[in-house]
Amino acid sequence: MPKKINAEDKENFLKLFGDNKNYYSIRESCKKAKIGKSTFYRWLKHPEFKETIDRIKEKRGKDPMRQAKKGNFLAHTKIILKTMRLLQKGDYATASKMIKLSKKYERTLKRC
Repeated sequence: MPKKINAEDKENFLKLFGDNKNYYSIRESCKKAKIGKSTFYRWLKHPEFKETIDRIKEKRGKDPMRQAKKGNFLAHTKIILKTMRLLQKGDYATASKMIKLSKKYERTLKRC
């Protein structure tokens, strides 16, 4: 029997998707919130939910980590600086993710 979806599930999904430390994708957020992608796309038909998702995406678009994934060199520099600040603060988990992203970006540049 399928799991019954409630408002708490929707709130949990938005919390995961809007997380500024982990930057979960829609797929990752669905998996962690234990909902199906089809549920997410059904929710997306509701204007309020869609507006919330759009706001989160817009906010993420300005983030250097997201920009580096798109190949923006300046954003790559910002990632390095942000990583250094995270290491100084002691946030090693987030810094580790950013270092991995930085290395992936460097490998992409070498192929070009």
